Amino acid sequence: MLVTYIVTLLVPSMQYAIKWEGGELMKSKKPAPQGRANIYFETNFKKSPVFNENELTPLQAQVFSQLSIIEQDKIREGYGVVIVDLKDDKQICSFNMENYRPPDSAIESFARRLLPMIQEYYSKEENIRDFEAHVAKQGKSKANKNGEK
Repeated sequence: MLVTYIVTLLVPSMQYAIKWEGGELMKSKKPAPQGRANIYFETNFKKSPVFNENELTPLQAQVFSQLSIIEQDKIREGYGVVIVDLKDDKQICSFNMENYRPPDSAIESFARRLLPMIQEYYSKEENIRDFEAHVAKQGKSKANKNGEK
């Protein structure tokens, strides 16, 4: 898995949905897209800088203080976290994302999934010719930019 997500919904509101089913009107509860989602990104903790609560912006400090101790500890450990407003579908703030680096295991997993597709692509002569033409075109383009002939 490239990225691990742990989502916590805060203050969800409920709304009723009317549904026509089998000739009857059915009333069911559906969660409205309101509240916040905290998205935690697995990261390479060896490369993560130390979290410093004194460097938080006022908005980050306010949001951080509203999080549970467990959520705050994940941020202190170095997890990248994005807080999203579900109603507006906009980011409220983030923590530890400026230096986010996926863990080596995620990169290796991604590469293992990608490699067979690359091998299959280059197993066809047509694709190899297309790639070689692309490389030649790029080389000419760079040469023209540098004033070479």
